[in-house]
Amino acid sequence: MVKGEDQGPQVPVPGDIQRRIMRGKERQRRGASLRNLCLRFWRGSQYWYLDENQILQVLPTTTTASGGGKPRHRVRQTRNLIAPIVEEKVSRSTKRVPGYDIAPTSFDPARVAAASLAKKVALAGYDQWGVRRATKKIVTLAIVAGEGFAWPFYDTSVGPFAPDPDQDGNWVGRGDIRIRTYSRNQVLWEPGVEFDDSPWIATQEGRPVDEVKQLDDYIGGELTADAQAAELPSEKNRQARQLVLVTEYLERPSPRFPLGRWLTIANSKVIVGATPGPDGAVIYRPYPLTDCDGNPVDEPVLHRLSYTVDPDNDEDLGLVQHLLDAQRSYNDANNKSLEWKNRVLNPRILAPVGSMKTRPDDQPGGIDYYTPVGGQVPQWQPVPQVPDSLFQIMAQAKQDMQQIAATGDVPDDLNAGPAVEAVIERSHEIGQQFLGDLAKVHETIMRHCLYLAGRFYDTPRLMQVRGLIGWEPIQAFKGSDMMGECDVRVLPGSLVTLTREEVRSTVMGYAQLGWVEPEQAMAAIESGTAEQLIETYDLQRSRVWRVVQMLKQGPDAFMNMPPRPDGTPGWMPREFDNLRVQKSEFSNWLITDDFESQPPPVQEAANLYYHGILMLEAQQAAQQAQIQMEQAQGLGMANAGRPQLPPPTPSLPGSGAGTPPPAK
Repeated sequence: MVKGEDQGPQVPVPGDIQRRIMRGKERQRRGASLRNLCLRFWRGSQYWYLDENQILQVLPTTTTASGGGKPRHRVRQTRNLIAPIVEEKVSRSTKRVPGYDIAPTSFDPARVAAASLAKKVALAGYDQWGVRRATKKIVTLAIVAGEGFAWPFYDTSVGPFAPDPDQDGNWVGRGDIRIRTYSRNQVLWEPGVEFDDSPWIATQEGRPVDEVKQLDDYIGGELTADAQAAELPSEKNRQARQLVLVTEYLERPSPRFPLGRWLTIANSKVIVGATPGPDGAVIYRPYPLTDCDGNPVDEPVLHRLSYTVDPDNDEDLGLVQHLLDAQRSYNDANNKSLEWKNRVLNPRILAPVGSMKTRPDDQPGGIDYYTPVGGQVPQWQPVPQVPDSLFQIMAQAKQDMQQIAATGDVPDDLNAGPAVEAVIERSHEIGQQFLGDLAKVHETIMRHCLYLAGRFYDTPRLMQVRGLIGWEPIQAFKGSDMMGECDVRVLPGSLVTLTREEVRSTVMGYAQLGWVEPEQAMAAIESGTAEQLIETYDLQRSRVWRVVQMLKQGPDAFMNMPPRPDGTPGWMPREFDNLRVQKSEFSNWLITDDFESQPPPVQEAANLYYHGILMLEAQQAAQQAQIQMEQAQGLGMANAGRPQLPPPTPSLPGSGAGTPPPAK
């Protein structure tokens, strides 16, 4: 039986949920017109405006055949300066792969290995699950319309497909993780409450009727198309009338509903998520955000990103709404200059009445006959210059937009070094604030994705991840192999993008100080990124703090670690470690109160580790001294074996006296 063809039970929407959705919808509508206006300006349709009732209206931009529309002599063109500003900020925010870091819940070797596996899965999933594209969408929505939202979910319609063991004749996909994105015009929550604190969230979007009927656990019954994708009644089309408005109601866990509630609503009835129980009570589908073990997580299932915070409002602000007036001023001045061109640079002829024998035309090489009247002859109308004020208005509007958006563009009239640096620093600081919020969103999105992978990756998977030494396969792993290690952290600094000149300056500074090898410096300059220069440094620091955490667990942890082949304890420093980095990091811990509060066995082991570093440093220094001495001895013997000739005559410098003759 095909889903949706039966007349299934009609499940009404609970009254409390109906009232919540109505409140959220009313709050959402207040700013919907402004958000739609910002989206239209960004897309290039810049002759829209809000009337006194905050209703979206449009100015005519063409002359109609019936004589209506704009006057024929008026120019209404646009020069979209908003789009490149948005694209530049989106590119800077999404160019780099986030630096995912997953700290193990304990330093049990199995937990450490599971956390390492989870980190590789996160890096591989960044591309496979579409995190990059979803991030670009919500960043664009945040900049243009104020807020963007992402919802990771497990899509069972993704192949490869196999027969469903529960239903004969049906095929099911293995499934994979996907991410939906929403704008503020599609998301509802409790008015007057911060998004993160709202006890419920809802999404609304138009979906094709046939697609909705194919949802898993669809209750049944017919659906009536009641949604349209257009923003204005005049923009409706036949395809839009085939959409049904679907509301996903997501209620977080509470004392009344410990597992939360998740209902899918269409045509004012529940179509998925409510089942009558044996005692007459309704069994609701649980909240979709769960950990790897299926336990509900009391956090928003949607991950929200905003451009800037509005402290007195439950909605945040975007950037484009502050650029609208400056964009209008630029377009107006530009169109006035074009109208001036059309009117003045196509001059008319001033002729005495009755002097012209033929009507002038614009054909090159033609002859216009005339008869002088009273000594006057036809002549061209004088052509004045285009007013500079129009171009000044355009330049000022463009500069205003750059300053509002903090693009870092330096005005042409700004030449002082400190002033230029101040402009660039201001742009950098504003960008850092947004990247900090984006890093937090990256954390929650990837943590959610790893929850889904840990729960639904129940068959062996193969993924590819870019590691330090190339592409590494993650073979035959299951979600359970990650052991719930999903504590994702992303530092904002990992999202910062440097220009090629900034990379070159940084790398050259490292090379001149002798901190990197010449080959590493050349590779970094050619690739335009300095990330690889600090990868080994981060690995060395991570090694130190793994040892610290192991020592803090007590003798049972570090004494049971297998020794190395020469009998040295496995947690002691090794010859191939970067002793300078590890010594600096470890000594920082030794001077903290955390070390001083450790029990004597831990302090004794820490001292052994530090003395082990000193011993290896002494051995390496002795080896280096031995090598230098051997090289010096070799040079001394070579000099002693050379022919001893008198020095050159002082009065004849450079004459070649005293140098041995060339070999024959």
